[in-house]
Amino acid sequence: MCLNVGEEPIPQETQTENTVKLFIANCTRSRFIFHASIEKGSKARRLDIASGHQEIFPGDLNQEQLAYVVTQLERYGGRKRADIRGKLEKFTGIAYSLDKPLSEDEIIAGNEAQLDAAQNRSVAQATNSALAAERAFRDPKTPKKRSVKTVGVEVLKKTDARGDEVPMMNIEITENGSRNERLPV
Repeated sequence: MCLNVGEEPIPQETQTENTVKLFIANCTRSRFIFHASIEKGSKARRLDIASGHQEIFPGDLNQEQLAYVVTQLERYGGRKRADIRGKLEKFTGIAYSLDKPLSEDEIIAGNEAQLDAAQNRSVAQATNSALAAERAFRDPKTPKKRSVKTVGVEVLKKTDARGDEVPMMNIEITENGSRNERLPV
């Protein structure tokens, strides 16, 4: 539900049928709280969206106000519903649609895209760690010469049952470049 601070909910019957509805979907596995103003200088409204759900941004918004809210949403990673099915990089898991709610399949696809983006960030961080470790093994007299053939970083995950460590990904930096291996989580 979205409210101005200190305001009562807007009854559905007061909203006209000619206005554009803004549906905001949370494709993440955690709760999303969105604060937005409908115009510069107005009080912020708060929209609380549970994981895997969507809410309608309430109120009669004209095109300027709608554009202002969408700009704020996009600033924090919100994407149009049409973008969910494509290859998304840096997707935060928040999607929006005008006039039509997102389907369950679209929210699930958004969740998968958000998880892929998170895994890609993890691989990039592990690769950067491996590259930093590789620099430590260079010959100090001739920095371009390597003193080892391969440097690797392995990311482990503890399992719930016995507490054993299970490899999640393995990154190796070789003389010929890098070899990244992503294992299923």
